[in-house]
Amino acid sequence: MLRNWRRPSGTLRGGDSLAPATSNWTGTLGYFVTKRNAVGVLSNCHVMGAVGNKLLSPAKMDGGTNDDYIGTVEDTALTTGVDCGYASLRREITTFELIDGTSVTGTEAARVGTLIKFCGRTSGLVQIGAVESVDWAGKVEGKQFRNQILFSNPVQGGDSGSLLVNRENNRAIGLIFAGSSGHGLANQIHDVLAALDVEIAV
Repeated sequence: MLRNWRRPSGTLRGGDSLAPATSNWTGTLGYFVTKRNAVGVLSNCHVMGAVGNKLLSPAKMDGGTNDDYIGTVEDTALTTGVDCGYASLRREITTFELIDGTSVTGTEAARVGTLIKFCGRTSGLVQIGAVESVDWAGKVEGKQFRNQILFSNPVQGGDSGSLLVNRENNRAIGLIFAGSSGHGLANQIHDVLAALDVEIAV
């Protein structure tokens, strides 16, 4: 899906294209988080890559250039429970929004039946589907994961890193890291925040 990645000057949004400056892949900027009172961004470890990487939004394969450098990867975690990363921002961000113009109101634990939405680099705004399991276990590209959220909506390449949100109250419940033509998988949001020692920015 081709999208216009040019944003209004000075803005950054959850759901925007994101990748390291030297990469040939792209993923999604999930949302904004705070760490020791500083605002940064959240995505997957496999999207951000190594600590020290400079991130572009939009990604290079979406037309990004060195002028689109937004920050530097400071922390990542890749375990059986999470695939996540945190990057500090090079400039101050004071408006925290998804690409649909809404703001995340907090966090909560995912429950079977929770109605979901997410904003992905490839899929854009998705507002269908529900949580089917909160304890999925299995292998993704050869790596074992446990205690994951399985939801009933397709996830496309480039959507990795999207924030999974309860669409009834806009609270974050997970961080999408994998999917297929029929389902998506997300880390539990509280496991992600604990692994990176961050909080969702509200």
